[in-house]
Amino acid sequence: MSEKSKLVLIPGTLCTSQLFKHQLEALSDLFDTEVVDVGLDDNIGELAKKIVRKQSCRFSIMGLSYGGIICFEIWRHYRYQIDNIILLNTTYKVPTEDTKKKFKFFIELTENGNFDLITRDYLKDVMLHPSKRTNEQLRNTVMK
Repeated sequence: MSEKSKLVLIPGTLCTSQLFKHQLEALSDLFDTEVVDVGLDDNIGELAKKIVRKQSCRFSIMGLSYGGIICFEIWRHYRYQIDNIILLNTTYKVPTEDTKKKFKFFIELTENGNFDLITRDYLKDVMLHPSKRTNEQLRNTVMK
């Protein structure tokens, strides 16, 4: 029996492994999976380095939104270790100053006890496809 390939899943801002629950279940027969904590470092270059250093072999990466930005950073500097890259709702660009300000605003909301406002008021509708925005079960999953 052959060894499974490694797949590192990188969630978006404020997301946990719960984001990839269904993918983890569906891909478990094909891949040895790992979900990265994007809160390990606030420097994308350092975070990319930590992700790569943790791997003992070539691997594939999948990232959503901010996770995709991290995937691009890994690809730019460590492509020789990457088998495949899967990108979901992301950009190849490093965060702009405006984006960094938004991240800081979200951190301030969290520090002031208003974490729930971030997803509820700023992110939830842009995280869902327009045809899914009225799906209450999906909306509740995103809020969790």
